[in-house]
Amino acid sequence: RKIDNWILWVPGVNGNPSSTNVQQVWSRGTETTWKINYQKNNFFYKINVVTGYVLSTVEANLQENDNTVGKQLIYTPRYTVNANILVGYNKTALTFFNQYVGYRFVTSDNSAWLNPYQVSSLRLNYYVETKFADLVMFAACNNLFNYNYTILQGRPMPLRNYEFGITIKTKNNHT
Repeated sequence: RKIDNWILWVPGVNGNPSSTNVQQVWSRGTETTWKINYQKNNFFYKINVVTGYVLSTVEANLQENDNTVGKQLIYTPRYTVNANILVGYNKTALTFFNQYVGYRFVTSDNSAWLNPYQVSSLRLNYYVETKFADLVMFAACNNLFNYNYTILQGRPMPLRNYEFGITIKTKNNHT
């Protein structure tokens, strides 16, 4: 894709984002999706892997003293991999999630970057079906290995944390 007049949000004063107009951006890449599913009686498992390669470069910028032409857009990783493995029996499922995000530049001239990170999570779901709603009760451990990582410069992400909850999906029963 070639995009004209791309509005790019960049870090500004005191970390507050400010907008800048990039005259032309060329974004290209590829994405792959791999899936394996298996079910026998009440037992099932699923494996999903999604990989991405994105090259989004500035092709034209009329800003004074600009040295961004041909450079990757800030905070746009070139490489990403998202994978999960789900194992379930009857109404219970355990899912392991893993995400890899490659280098992300934090300056428009690509002279500084954030290191790649890999973060994992584990989630247990229990499904309950009623006449009026479908319920999913869950417990999760996010950032399972307590990895210290940053998505935006100067804003670290939480270490290991836990999540518990219920998702309710009401049924539309017309009589």
